[in-house]
Amino acid sequence: MKYSKEIFIGFAVIVTVFILFMDASNNVEEPKEVTAFNNWAFSVIDDAKADSSYVRIPLDSKADQRWFMETMYKVWDKEITIEEFIKIGLEKFPNNKESFEFVADRLPR
Repeated sequence: MKYSKEIFIGFAVIVTVFILFMDASNNVEEPKEVTAFNNWAFSVIDDAKADSSYVRIPLDSKADQRWFMETMYKVWDKEITIEEFIKIGLEKFPNNKESFEFVADRLPR
């Protein structure tokens, strides 16, 4: 599919926003950590768009997409290590090591 990466990236953005805000109260301002995570997630998406060698993780179900965003947030928030992130990812998607490393390489240090 010629546009599969773009479709995935667009869907990942929508899922990210949905997951992060589905439990939000009526506050207009989002917490600073959510803004920072969103900024980081958008930068990873932009990097994936620009990298023709990026291989899409097959997040074809809503459950997989939610799992991925939650796992990305955990590693970004340092609830899990980079090594744990990659290990957890490979347990679910064993053929996508480079894709999980792609995300991990872009984590703030």
